[in-house]
Amino acid sequence: MCPGGSRDWQDNNSVIKQLPRHCWPGNPCSGAVGGVYAVEPVGKDLQRCLEAKERLWPSPPVFLNTVADSIRLQEVGELTFPIICEYANHRVFTVTDEQMVQGMKLIFERMKQVVEAASGAGVYAAVHLLKDIQPKAQKVGVILCGGNVDLDVLPWLTRTTSYQ
Repeated sequence: MCPGGSRDWQDNNSVIKQLPRHCWPGNPCSGAVGGVYAVEPVGKDLQRCLEAKERLWPSPPVFLNTVADSIRLQEVGELTFPIICEYANHRVFTVTDEQMVQGMKLIFERMKQVVEAASGAGVYAAVHLLKDIQPKAQKVGVILCGGNVDLDVLPWLTRTTSYQ
């Protein structure tokens, strides 16, 4: 599955039926629409914009203070916002930095993978929040990425030794 490109997961034979997706300005949820739930950091206000079907973010763009670098920009791209409005589910999950870190740790502990905080947001939403609106959802996919990870500053680690 390619973020922002492939929709193979949507075919009738797919095991994935719901797809939480963290939103970033250059490649948001618009590339994988239908059954997609956006996940945002506190302060992004995507839910409010989707309900209004209007970009309500301030100008110039604002950067949020969040552990998730890739979704730090408050607004979603001008070209992709109309696509999200038309095709994506308008229920947006909002997560805190602590919840994103919990999602990151879950992937690290269970899958032995290091993912970035934005992926932790999707994992947290899939595990803890999706059941509130989709109690029978059993086949859920989360798009994971790790390109924005600095292993020296993982949010749950405290460094006590210095390696040269």
